[in-house]
Amino acid sequence: MIYLSSKYGNIALSYLALDMLDKHVSSVVDCLEQTAKKEMIKIEGKLSGQQKSELKERAILMVLDAIDSNLRKVLEGLYSNLRKVIVTKIEAKCLQNKIQKKES
Repeated sequence: MIYLSSKYGNIALSYLALDMLDKHVSSVVDCLEQTAKKEMIKIEGKLSGQQKSELKERAILMVLDAIDSNLRKVLEGLYSNLRKVIVTKIEAKCLQNKIQKKES
């Protein structure tokens, strides 16, 4: 277990949580962009003007559905990670209290 002083521990844990969120969101966005580009390239060459317009509308709805689904996964992952951070913070505080009791 790593001992964190309350002053620097809060800062470190906040940065850790933000870093985790950034990594999850970036990964989801990259995956969505790659998938959408591949599918559009496959289909777009075979369609007329009106069909392309309909395809774009449909693609927008599909992307929104994918974002919703992936955002839920990101939020679940973030919740899990933040929960771990909070538990670690509580454990660090308990350890700090034990150390202070032994010193006094």
